[in-house]
Formats: sequence, structure tokens, C-alpha cells
Amino acid sequence: MKTLARGLALTFLLLCVIAAVAGVALSRWFNPEDYRDTLRQWVLDRSGLQLEWQAPMRWSLFPALGVELQNVTLTPLASAAPLASARRVAISVQAWPLLWREIDVRLLDAEGVTLTLQRDNNGRGNWESLLSSVHPVTLEDSTPPSETPLPTSAWKLSVAGISLQNSALTYQEAATGRRFSLNQIDLKTQHLFENKAIPFTLRAQAEGGPWPWQWAGEVEGSLRFERAAQRYQVEGMRLKGTLTGEPVPNASLAFEARGDVIADVAAHTWTWHHARLEANRLNMLGELQGTWGQRVQLTGGVSVATFDARTFMASIGRPLPAALPETAFRQVALASKIDVKSDSIRLEDLRLHADEGRLNGLLVYTPAHAQQVARVEGSLNATVLDMDAWLPVVTLLQPAETPHPDAILLSEMGLGDTPLPALPTLPAWNSVAQLPVSVLRALDLQLSLTAERLRWRRWPLEEVSAQLIISKGVLSFNDVKARLFAGHLSASAQLDGRTEPAQWQLDINADQIPVERLLSTGNASELPALTGALNLQAALRARGDVAQEIVDTLSGEAHLRLNNGSLLGVNVEQPLCRAIAAYRQQVPTFIVTTRNRPLSELTTHFILNDGVARSTLLQARLPGLSLRGDGAVYLRNLGLEYQLRVRLAEDWAMSDPACQLDRQTALMQWPLQCRGPLQLGVRTCRAAQ
Repeated sequence: MKTLARGLALTFLLLCVIAAVAGVALSRWFNPEDYRDTLRQWVLDRSGLQLEWQAPMRWSLFPALGVELQNVTLTPLASAAPLASARRVAISVQAWPLLWREIDVRLLDAEGVTLTLQRDNNGRGNWESLLSSVHPVTLEDSTPPSETPLPTSAWKLSVAGISLQNSALTYQEAATGRRFSLNQIDLKTQHLFENKAIPFTLRAQAEGGPWPWQWAGEVEGSLRFERAAQRYQVEGMRLKGTLTGEPVPNASLAFEARGDVIADVAAHTWTWHHARLEANRLNMLGELQGTWGQRVQLTGGVSVATFDARTFMASIGRPLPAALPETAFRQVALASKIDVKSDSIRLEDLRLHADEGRLNGLLVYTPAHAQQVARVEGSLNATVLDMDAWLPVVTLLQPAETPHPDAILLSEMGLGDTPLPALPTLPAWNSVAQLPVSVLRALDLQLSLTAERLRWRRWPLEEVSAQLIISKGVLSFNDVKARLFAGHLSASAQLDGRTEPAQWQLDINADQIPVERLLSTGNASELPALTGALNLQAALRARGDVAQEIVDTLSGEAHLRLNNGSLLGVNVEQPLCRAIAAYRQQVPTFIVTTRNRPLSELTTHFILNDGVARSTLLQARLPGLSLRGDGAVYLRNLGLEYQLRVRLAEDWAMSDPACQLDRQTALMQWPLQCRGPLQLGVRTCRAAQ
């Protein structure tokens, strides 16, 4: 036995020496450059690409068959520009499995690879002619052979791993100018098996256009694919990096995306399950799917957790307008179904929470194209909306002009024998442009809005409905309806920004709205001088984009009626008592103090022209008296001037004997003259001398 073992060992040693000698001899006598043309022809027949390399081919025999090429190019037959190039490509293949048509790649290492993909003006890619000429090669399958039988003519391919360093990929469309490139690519994978997870890591820098942007980061996960079905899946994908460029001017967006991505190349579809995106403290979850090719579409559902929109927009270089309230959009959250196509973005079942506001509905965005501006349309329903919390603070009035001292004395003491106050002379309205009329020319919007509660300029509107349309520089509010302070309000308005200055139209109908609530300033110490149920019908028009100019050109008609009201803190009796006593050549002995006076009805009709509202017939009925008159309200400086005639009823009674009615005075009309600041109202009235 020992002799037999010694003989077998010597035989094995002899065979090893012979193999080594043969290998050395083969490496010295065999020149791979002699097969350059054969290799080039083999690549051309199987891929339709012309293979070229500059430096001499290097090869090795042990421990595996290895080949290394430098300065390699692959060029389509119909093109002079290379489709791909590489500074160095090295491949190591086990020799023994080649006898059974199996390619067992131990190492695929490439450096400086550049892949250039281009579409011409007809949309044809420089790689499409290669797809029909590729010879079938099947990767090793991790499933039993009985389940996935291989064609007898196919080669079986197994790759232990891929290493790619300092490489690049570029893609460009001649017709649209779109471009995309990946630079400094560093890719490493583990063993490649079909239908089995393949861990990989990819680091790269990307950029694109026509709007310049840049990204630097990495992708990692596990790749699983089925070549026959052209189905690819990345499990546990983790994409992170930093985005800069035009989308985030003078800023950066650090983001991380996670989930499982599946791509079906044959059907041109993809799916992103368990999608999660974090970007500058914005967190989004969703399920997304889409298509590419001739029909590009993205669908699914997303939800965004509560975030500070003001801080987020500032972090990406697009801050919200400084005129907005500082507290606006501090807490924003949304959820929606999305449908994104090449020509539209559709948000269905939209649920938006912004601060205290709650909105839901549908929005559709159509990007700008050709001569068309971007368009937004949809319908929104709200439970609560506080427009004062979101809209810029607009100061319409200038600081109020100080009233005449006598007028102040009158309002405080209730006396009617002081001189008439002077009319205000200073402009009352702001002359700084605060209305973005020019913006209208760049908008196209059609929106239907309903709200259970809406707050605007301190007015608590309820059951609101409106149609908002912006088209070709014209803004229209149509079919506006709401409840206000238990009354009803309907209106329509139009702003035509196509002309300079802009043209305004307003039609309004108010029914049973408490006038004291409209006049209230919110200051408990400043009580309104008038109460009652207001009914108003008005058709107005104006020009301009600043408050003063609009008021100065305000024209139209208005009819006003006030029912079941009262005059608060006024003294009607004192000036009438003095007038009656003077007529009777007597001296009143009592001073009547200020008190509230019921107002049964007040009606008037206004004709407005260039900021002056002239009242052709004013009528009012109070207990014990009625009055008629005419005059004007100067809206440009908030003053009034009226001539009134008072008729006393038979039940008029005064405690002062000098003011008692007799048969002659009961039939007379007593004149009152009113003049002064509009804010004093009837407190500006005096008995005419």
C-alpha cells in the first residue's frame, strides 16, 4: 500500500509539473493580439458594435483565464461616435466550465467607463439598433433547473461580482434639449444570480437640464431580476444625497428616499412600494406606480406629515412673500391621490391642513406650453378657513385726520349749538400699490370654493360658496354667496388687468345684515353710532390698482335701507328744542343729554361719480319725528354734507315749556344741516339758523 501511495503521489506531482510547464510555454508562445480581428468580429456579430482598443491585450492563465483591455471603445456601425468607452476593462473567467457553454466570471472590473445615450430629432436612440442583434445569454438561476429550463442554444452566465470605478453615463434628447448625466460612478455588487437578491452600492454625482440641477449621493439595496420577463426589483432601496441648482436657488435640499422599487421593462411600468421620503425635515409616505416610454404617467397616493412650510420653503431658496403674516403656514399637512402625466398633475381626494384651515377636494395643474400659461382648476371644500391668517396685511386707510375740536366736543357732550365741523381735506386712502394686478396676466385659474366657516377681514362668513376664475388677465368672482352676522350676502366682482389702469366692477346684494357689526372696529370702547338690519343693492365700477385711485374713480349706483335700528349716543332733541324756542322767541331752560334713539326705517339712493356718493332722497322715521333730505358722502376723504328737513309728529313732547309744539309749529318743517367727518355720523348735525 505504501508503494502504491508513493507511486500515485509521484504521478500527481509529475502531472502538475507538466501542466505548469505547458502553461508557461503557452503563455510564451501564445500571443492574444493574433486574435484581435477574431474577437472584434465575434463582438460585431453578437452585438452589432465595433470593438477597438489601443494598448496591447494582456492575459493570464492561472488561476483563471483573464483578459485586460485598455482604452476600449464600442461604436455602432451606423455612427461615428462611440456608444461606450473605457480606460480599462479586466475580466477573469474559469476555463473548465466553458466546455459546457457556461461562462463563470470570477471578476468583472472596469475603470473610466463612459456610456453615451442620445435620441435624435425623430426620437430614435443610438442604442435601439443593438437590441435585435444581441445573442441570448442566460444568467445562472437560483431556482431548480426543472423550473426554468434553458434553451439549448443559450450560454449560461454566472458573475461573481462587478466593480466599476470613476465612470460616467450621459443621456440627451435633441428634440427637447433634456439631458441627464451620472459622473464619478462607483458601483460594487456581490455575486449575480437570477431571481436572487444581489446586494449593491452605487455612489455617483448627477446633473441635468434644461433647468440646471446637480445631485451627489449614493444608492444601496438588493437587486433581483428576471431577464426572460424583463422584470427588475430593488429591495430595501436607500437613496440619499444633496440636490442643488435651479430647483433650489442659492440653497440645497438634503433628502433620503426608501422603499422597494419594481420595474417591468417589457410593460414599461414601475412601482415604488412603502415609499418614504425625508427632505429638509419634510416627511412623506406613499405608494407610487408609473409608466414610461410613449405614455409617461405617475399615480398613487401620498401623505405628508405636519411640517413648517415657511421654514421649508426658505431652506430650499424659495421663501414665502415677506408680506404674509409671520404665523402663516407654520403647520401644514396634506394627503392626496396623485395622477401625474406629461401634460397635467391631478390631486384627487386632497386633504390639506394649513394652520387652523381644513380643505379637501380636487386640484388639476396643467403646465405652461406654447403660448399658453400654466393652468390650475378644481373644487375645494373647507370646514374652517381664516384668510386673515394667510393673506398679507393690507392697509387701505391712511392715518385718520383729526376731527375739528368742536366736533369732538359735540360728540362728547351731545350739544347741538356748536359750529358745524369742517369737512376733512386730506386723502383718506392709501396710495401705495398693494394689489398685484400685473400677476394676473401670468395666471390661468378656475376654482370652485365652498366653506362652512370663513373669516375675512374680521368678518365671520358662514355657508360660503364662490367661483373664482382668472383668465387672460381678468379675475372674476362669480356667484359669491354667504351668511354674515345672521344676514345674507351675495356678490360678483371682476378685475380686468389687461388695461392700464385696471378696471373694476362690483355687484353686491346684502340682506338683513346688522350694520353695527359691520361698523365695529373690534375696540370695545368705540361703539358704533348706528344699529339696524341693513339691506343694500349696489352696482359699482372703478379704475386703478391702489386704494386712493380706486376710490377717486368709484362710480355707480347703490340703494340702502335700514330697518329696526337705533341712533346711539346722539342728541336730536337739543338742536330741535333750540330751533323751536328761537322761533317762539323763548329761551330753553333744560339741557337734553345724549341718549339712544330708536330708528324705525332709513332709506336712501346713492349716485356715485368719481368718489362722491350723492344721495337724491334720504328718508328716516324715528319716534315722534320723520325727516327727508339730500346731500353727499365724499368717499375720497371720508366726509359728509347733508341738508335735512324734520317734521315733528303730534306726539312729540319735550319737558322744556319753550320747546312745546302748538298748532302753528306742528305743521312746520325744521331744517338741520350736517357736515363733517363721516366717522361722527349724525353727531355732525345742527339746527339751521
